[in-house]
Amino acid sequence: MSTSVAIECLDATEFAALVPKIFSAVSECSPVHESNNGRTRPSRTKIIHLTRQRAGEASVVSAISSILTRPLTSEDELDVALTALREVVCELPEDAMLRYRQALMALSAVDPDGSCSGPRLAGSSLAAQARGAIRFMDQREDAWAPGYRDDHMAQRSLRERVHTAREMRPHVAGLLGWLRDTSWPLYTGCEAQLARFPEITMTPIRVILKQHRGDGKWINNLLRFVQDHVPVGRSWEAIYPAVNALLVIEPAGNEEACDTAGIAAGWIETLNRWRKSQEGLRCA
Repeated sequence: MSTSVAIECLDATEFAALVPKIFSAVSECSPVHESNNGRTRPSRTKIIHLTRQRAGEASVVSAISSILTRPLTSEDELDVALTALREVVCELPEDAMLRYRQALMALSAVDPDGSCSGPRLAGSSLAAQARGAIRFMDQREDAWAPGYRDDHMAQRSLRERVHTAREMRPHVAGLLGWLRDTSWPLYTGCEAQLARFPEITMTPIRVILKQHRGDGKWINNLLRFVQDHVPVGRSWEAIYPAVNALLVIEPAGNEEACDTAGIAAGWIETLNRWRKSQEGLRCA
């Protein structure tokens, strides 16, 4: 019998008693989280899914709430609490999250200004995420761009509550800011949100290309975003002057500058092919 099947067969009390061990096993501090080729093991995903399904049971609510509110004495305990919050509580339906309101309120009270120390100070990340969860529950129509590197509730608010380009427009500049570094946890999610309505990204991108030419990594990521998600056409023409200006940057041994010039040249080549195809259509 697999671990996930065995867990599924437990009654509420037995499952609740096992909750601390479950989160310890699947938290990022545990070797169980690692797998071949950097992929998460299916058993971990299954166990998290089962825990979400049972997260409304009173004994399980009590067990998870205890994990969230206990004093943190080690980095391992912090990782366990983050796993419980991010992967279970913050992924529950809004009404199901309400069962954790008391724990979230207690967690949100951690002083972000640093009056605590050690792992509890690191737990300020937990507090920030708890405040995001409370905002998500209390303001049912509110959506916002991420304000810090682990702001997963912001991403969920955009994913579930923004349905049109008009609704997304106020958040575009904030989302583009998270494309500065592909290693940031929010990069992929922010890129996915921007790709839902790519046409409204072009004006803010043009501004960034003009004002932040020295930030080669960010510029390169933005150009790749346009190549990958914005259909070649008139919208590309809107940022052509700013992209063309990148070609005259003197690399002077700067690897990022060389990369930027190369990406810009490839971008312009793609645009020129589209221009020629349009000329052919007009002549036909």
